[in-house]
Amino acid sequence: TQYTVQRTLAKLIEHLHPQDVGDHLQEVCRTLRPGGIYLCVTPSRYNGPHDISRYFDDVATGFHMREYAHQDLIPLCHAAGFDDVRPLLGIAGRFFSLPAAPVCALERALDWLPGRVRRQVALRAPFFRLLGVMVAARRRQIA
Repeated sequence: TQYTVQRTLAKLIEHLHPQDVGDHLQEVCRTLRPGGIYLCVTPSRYNGPHDISRYFDDVATGFHMREYAHQDLIPLCHAAGFDDVRPLLGIAGRFFSLPAAPVCALERALDWLPGRVRRQVALRAPFFRLLGVMVAARRRQIA
């Protein structure tokens, strides 16, 4: 059986007010056809900030309202109605699905480090690739 999958790509979630992200994700889920995939790519809060605030702050306070981690984004996607949410790892133009638990455990371990040390670790290989926030969220199939 061949399936046609609708894909929606977002590279804007960091510009939305954090209170509006849940509504955004619910609307994306609502408008995707069943089985559709929402691919969310956003700057990681671990190796940022990635906006102008990188020059004067340790967290995004400029054009980026908030930068996310997998442990932030995955529960938000589930709450919005997506049933299958997975981190992705991109290597040489290919993308691989990763189990969420170890990726989130790595992020929680980094949370214990002081901000500047955390950023230095997050910028090094292989952490830089692992912590790049790419999430594939699939809308439920109609039963």
